[in-house]
This record gives sequence, C-alpha cells and structure tokens, in this order.
Amino acid sequence: MDSEDSGLEAAQRWLAEEGIPFPCMPIELQNALKPISEGVFSSRSILPATPYFTDPFIEEVETQSVDDYAVLAFDGHGMNSYAIHYYLVYGPLAFFLQVSWGGAYMDREKAQAAISSVFAKIEPIIQTAMKVDESKVSSRFILSASSFYGCRWRQLGVDEDWCEEGSGFNAALEALEKML
Repeated sequence: MDSEDSGLEAAQRWLAEEGIPFPCMPIELQNALKPISEGVFSSRSILPATPYFTDPFIEEVETQSVDDYAVLAFDGHGMNSYAIHYYLVYGPLAFFLQVSWGGAYMDREKAQAAISSVFAKIEPIIQTAMKVDESKVSSRFILSASSFYGCRWRQLGVDEDWCEEGSGFNAALEALEKML
C-alpha cells in the first residue's frame, strides 16, 4: 500500500486490480477503512476472527450491541477455499457476504461476475438501511450469504430460527422497508 493512500483508496485500488467493483457502503464507514492485515480492510481495529470464519462475527451481533462497521477482505485456506468477504453492520442491518475468489480452480471471469452480481443485489438493501430511522428500530436483520455455506437470515427478536428458503436478499429488503 502506498503510504499516501487512505485505507479507502487502497481497498478501492485492490478491488480494481482484481476486476471487482467497490461495493456500496455508507460514506462514514468508507472513510474509516484501514488496512489491518494483508488483504483485510476494516473500519474497526480488532476483529473477532479472521474473515473466513463468519460465525464469530454473526454470534457477536446476535449476543451483544455492536457498533457499525465494515470489513472488506480476501481470506481463506487450502487450495480452493478462498473468498472475497464483505461484512457490514450498519443500523438495522448486519450482513456477512463470502463469495468464492481465488484458489486453484477459479474461473476468474465467472468469479468476477458472481461478486459483481452479489454486490449489485446488496446495494438496494444498504441504501434502504441508510434511510431507516434507527431510533425507531428495536431489532437488527442479519443476512449471511456464502459460496461455501449457503444463505440464511433472521431478524433478531422476531425470528427465533434461521430461515434458509427463498431469497435472503429479498427478505432483507422487505424487512428493512417495513422499518421505514
């Protein structure tokens, strides 16, 4: 990373070099991004785990009050279990995206298209979350979407169990629109 770059500029350049668009993100979290290790940019300085392991991030949101943050990262292990991670906890929304990227068998163009598609799907959800009056929200909607583990979602205080049928992206948008 060039010493003149902000964390945001470094993250944008890193994704651009990979042919991946920078995702929609609230401006205050964009400006707070900092490199915290190689291939990991975050608006918070300490993470509960490496980004590859989503469960500690989800459990944190389920069990305690967590300030807004964003994480953009490339993380994984082995020959083929690598992914681009985008985690966003913002107001009434917490999502944890893990999309395959890298590894011995990656088709670069297909992977770029998949990541671009997921980032496009999450954009209206983020934009809706940014419009919600947080003072009127009593729960957070959690969405976890992974190339490795599938998609699941729930609204804290509303859904006791995780939902796995249908579209988590549509469910997130519908839940947030009800909060407007």
